[in-house]
Amino acid sequence: MACSSHYKIEHDVNELLKKNNVDGAIGVKIYSSEKPDNYIFKNGKVYKSETLPGPPIPSHQNSELSGDNYDFLMQDTEYRYLGPELISPDKAMTVASCITKNSPLHPADTFVLIENKQNKIVYKEGMEQHFFIKGIAWSPKSDMFIILTSKTKDVSQWNFLRSIAGHPVSARDYFIFLYKKNGQLIFKAKILSSVIDGSAEIVWNLANE
Repeated sequence: MACSSHYKIEHDVNELLKKNNVDGAIGVKIYSSEKPDNYIFKNGKVYKSETLPGPPIPSHQNSELSGDNYDFLMQDTEYRYLGPELISPDKAMTVASCITKNSPLHPADTFVLIENKQNKIVYKEGMEQHFFIKGIAWSPKSDMFIILTSKTKDVSQWNFLRSIAGHPVSARDYFIFLYKKNGQLIFKAKILSSVIDGSAEIVWNLANE
């Protein structure tokens, strides 16, 4: 498996993407050093790229808790939208990440699937415990979407050693959840391991850019 001192790429994702006839290229941008690293997953292979288009604005909010410009989303008494949110390329659906309104403020751990024309929530799902939503990507055909999540690793031993030197660390594993446009889960897989003191974002493009 390809790796760096800051993370490890999980190549098994390629076979799952190929097996499920995922069109286009999945791009992952990793922020774990001075210059972001860009990887493209396509046709069962991983390519490192000099550049990668950013995710559609405002579909990505990094790790900050902030709102976005998707003010057309239906209001719901149960949820609070936090971002990221993303409209499908055909404009028919929106995936919106949120938290329950009565919970303390934290990164989004739930998403809803909204049918835009009827302004109606047609599916909702809470992620697994300790998984937080970091990005959303729609397929070019609007028939599938990916939820990128992160889960903080137990780095107590690393932190003990680095805290002595005044440099505590955080490390996260990143997973992708691939869904059909109706919310049916196709697969879940780890895509990055041990991203240290960094973050990641995801895009889905028709061509290998």
